[in-house]
Amino acid sequence: SNSHLWHFDTSLESTDGIRPLEGAVATLRPDEGRFGGAVAVEEGTINLATEEDILNWPGITQGEDEDGKYYQYTSGSVYNRDLFPSINFLPDTQYTLSFIAKRVTGANPRFRIDHTDGTYIEAFYNSPDLTYRSITSAPGKTVDRISYDYGSFGLNRLYKIQIEQKPFATSFVDGTRAAGRLSY
Repeated sequence: SNSHLWHFDTSLESTDGIRPLEGAVATLRPDEGRFGGAVAVEEGTINLATEEDILNWPGITQGEDEDGKYYQYTSGSVYNRDLFPSINFLPDTQYTLSFIAKRVTGANPRFRIDHTDGTYIEAFYNSPDLTYRSITSAPGKTVDRISYDYGSFGLNRLYKIQIEQKPFATSFVDGTRAAGRLSY
């Protein structure tokens, strides 16, 4: 069977032995889940993407629409730039970039993780609707920078962005989410 059952105690371990990694954070989410409540198990993390770096992008503006607060930029203004120069990427370490964005005009906007050997991984968001994307740098390679590319010039909105020093994405955090257990 593909079903996993969890005890109604504080162990966070399922009846078949599934459990979160050491240092995970459990948070109560009363409005989620199949039966009106859920517990999310998260890892501690640091979001390396800073507002200071974003506000230094050429031509960046801020605004708010029906989808929330955003940073707005044109494809040409941020094309082929080191978007987060404050990050010192460690050698042979995986990083994950996750974001929520939408294309207002233009075509094929994408964020890139550029490796020092000239290879890269891209995450497209070619929709006028909010789009979530997550990409992870290749194992055994060193990240050079986070950059941007596009197919045709356009206007774009970035709602959330997170860069983490780990091979998977966690939910968005502004700054740091401590490892450990939250009590209610």
